[in-house]
Amino acid sequence: MRIRQVRPGFCTDNVIAALPKPARLTYILLWMLADDYGWIEWDIEQAGAELYPFEGVKRRERELQTDLDALT
Repeated sequence: MRIRQVRPGFCTDNVIAALPKPARLTYILLWMLADDYGWIEWDIEQAGAELYPFEGVKRRERELQTDLDALT
């Protein structure tokens, strides 16, 4: 994972503000998985394990898919 910064403008962006809160958090956390060019090799099991390690496997994968659907 990489260290990324969230800019203040993120919170006031109208498109971001329209997303559900869990999707906003997932969006920020996905930045840490992305390479320097913004690409992510999508594997929901791996992403869930890295982003939400203390959630149950089925729950985190279901919620991560819900967040991804909201983001797309």
